[in-house]
Amino acid sequence: MLIEGQVWDVHTGCPLAGAEVSCTGPGGRVRAMSDGKGYFRLRLMDAGPWQVNVHRAPYREESIGGVLVRDKVFLTFDLQMEGLEDGPVTA
Repeated sequence: MLIEGQVWDVHTGCPLAGAEVSCTGPGGRVRAMSDGKGYFRLRLMDAGPWQVNVHRAPYREESIGGVLVRDKVFLTFDLQMEGLEDGPVTA
């Protein structure tokens, strides 16, 4: 079983490196970090429902609960900086 995906900065539209991704479910807890292109990959030992959390300071933590994994799942997270309520920042 596999959960993979990508983390984005909602304000710039750029991939976000160094975000901690953690999954909690039937097989315990698994963690990974997003790479330079925002991608992450978590190998899971057990199928079932998983809670996925993504965090990187100074961004707000994002969570998706009840992710049913039987084979492979791809998730996308758009993180928003604390204190910035609007969408993308443009020059």
